[in-house]
Amino acid sequence: MKGLIMERVPIEFEGYRINSIDYSVYEEGLSEDKDKGKLQVKSLLTEDRKNAQLIIKTTVNDENNNRKLIIELSGFFTVHDIERAEEFLSVNGVAILFPYVRSVVSIITSLDNENAVVLPTINFTKPSSE
Repeated sequence: MKGLIMERVPIEFEGYRINSIDYSVYEEGLSEDKDKGKLQVKSLLTEDRKNAQLIIKTTVNDENNNRKLIIELSGFFTVHDIERAEEFLSVNGVAILFPYVRSVVSIITSLDNENAVVLPTINFTKPSSE
């Protein structure tokens, strides 16, 4: 576009991959999962800090329908601001990747019955103490 000045973004999303999906149906009252609702995030940077992988893992325990889903996704990023790479990955990277987690959870759970699980949206810029 003529006249459009684009600033270089600190991180650039290159794509994602589903690492694992563990879906199970259990008998009523048999699931006691302490990890449900937790979002585990891990970031890996190449030695030159120009590329990164962000791994998100979460457990969804749908007690109303006696089913459990553990999902892990990796997002791949090119890093342009190497000094602040961790900062941008922990906020922006997670915010970019989490909608894919939400989508996969909804799709997988809708295949089992009409009650798809829809994870809530999360504001990753707010401090967790609020």
